[in-house]
Amino acid sequence: MLSRKLLSKMTSSERESLFVKWGIDLESKNRRFQLAQLLWTKTDDIEHVKESADIVAKLVGYVEPNTTPMELFSLSVAPKQESEGFFSNWRNALSLLRY
Repeated sequence: MLSRKLLSKMTSSERESLFVKWGIDLESKNRRFQLAQLLWTKTDDIEHVKESADIVAKLVGYVEPNTTPMELFSLSVAPKQESEGFFSNWRNALSLLRY
């Protein structure tokens, strides 16, 4: 998916500079796939993760290139909404009908 987005979201000069930056030979085959494979390889290096997140954010459609959304790191602070099951709602409704 990311390799396809490279064609539509970036110009050829942007892609070439990205390949050079990430150490991918411009004459090699499957450059886009190589880049997609390299993006999340060094998870212990925070700079590598930030650069990867910036590239993915640009390809996916987040417009601010220097700010990484927290959703990419799964660090959302919003509480998860608990959904009650189907039967618990029926039990509540039935308990009201009994009285």
